[in-house]
Amino acid sequence: MANKTEQVVLRAENVDRAIKGLTAQMYV
Repeated sequence: MANKTEQVVLRAENVDRAIKGLTAQMYV
């Protein structure tokens, strides 16, 4: 079972990817 720190890091990475994806779409 993953500890809470790992879950928070994974969530942060997903949020970062989503933000980068939205930013890329805005500049296209």
